[in-house]
Amino acid sequence: MKKLAIYFSNPKPMGDPFDLRYPYWQIYKEIIRNVEKQGIDVYVTRAKDSYLGKGVFTHGWKVDGKQLIEINEQITVDLIFHRGSQATIPATYDCPIINHPDLERFCGDKIKVNQVFADISPKTKAINSYQEYRDTIKEWNFNPEDKIVVKKNFLYGGHGVYIRPIKEITESLYENWRDILMQEFVDSSGGIPGIVEGLHDIRVVTINGEPVYSFVRTPPVGSFLANVSQGGAEKAVPLSQLPAELLQLVERVNKELAQYRPSIFASDFFNSKNGFKLIELNSRPAVCDPAQSPETRNYIDKIIQLLVNTINNSFKMEKN
Repeated sequence: MKKLAIYFSNPKPMGDPFDLRYPYWQIYKEIIRNVEKQGIDVYVTRAKDSYLGKGVFTHGWKVDGKQLIEINEQITVDLIFHRGSQATIPATYDCPIINHPDLERFCGDKIKVNQVFADISPKTKAINSYQEYRDTIKEWNFNPEDKIVVKKNFLYGGHGVYIRPIKEITESLYENWRDILMQEFVDSSGGIPGIVEGLHDIRVVTINGEPVYSFVRTPPVGSFLANVSQGGAEKAVPLSQLPAELLQLVERVNKELAQYRPSIFASDFFNSKNGFKLIELNSRPAVCDPAQSPETRNYIDKIIQLLVNTINNSFKMEKN
C-alpha cells in the first residue's frame, strides 16, 4: 500500500493549522478520508527534525475518527504534501514532494517573480538600505505625495508591507532594510466589472496548470491591504466569470512553471487602468471549507485528485 505524508511545521499533534478557528482540522480530515478511500495510507507528520531523508520520518500520526493516533516508529512514504511554513523541511529531492523545492523557492522570491514577469508586474526594485530607497525615488522621478509600496521580499500574508505616500516612508519603518522591495503603487480602485467594485486583489489557484479555484479580496476601510490576515474580506468567484485577459495571464504563468509539475500554487493579480498586473505567487494556497460553496467543493476535490493521481503515477524528483 502506498503512503502519503501531509507535513506541517508545528511539532504539536493538534498544532497549527488544526488549532486555528477556521475548520482546518475538519477539512484535512476530509481530504485524508477521501485519499484513504483510494487505498492509500495517509500520515500527518510534523516538525523539520522528524524528516530523516529519502521519504523517511521518525514518527507521525494517523487520523482515527475525531482524533490523531501517534505512530511511534519510522514511516517511509511515497509522497510528501508539504503544507508547512517555508524552509522548515530541507529542500527535498530524494522523495517526490508537492511542491518541487525549486518552485517553492521561486514563488517565495518576489524579485525573481518580478524579473521573469516584468512586463505584467508593477515597476519593482530590490534594495538593501534606506539610502537606496531615497536614491531610487529620485531615479523614478516620483513626487513626495505619490504613494509607494515597500515590502519584505520573503514574507506572506501582508506582513512587512506598507503602502504610503513617499514623504511618510521613514528609515524607522524597518529595523533592517535588507531584502526590501520598492514597488510602484498601482491603483485598483476601478475594480473588476461584474466581479468587484473598488480596491481589490484576485487570486487564481491552479493545479498542474488548470485553474481550480478563484476568489477576490477587498481591504477594510482605510487600508490598501486585502489579505484576510490583515482584515480583508474574501469572496469566491466562479471560474466561468473570470475575464479572458486574466485567464491568459494565468496560463502564461503556468506555462513558464510547467517544468515543476505536479504542482499547486496561486497567482495574485489586481486590475488597473492598464489591465491586470501580477502581484505575487504563493506556493501554499490554503485549503477552504468545501461546504462553503460549489467553488470550494471543487477546489478540495481537485486537491484530493492531485494527491491520488500523483502517488499512483510515480515521478522522479530532479534538481533544476
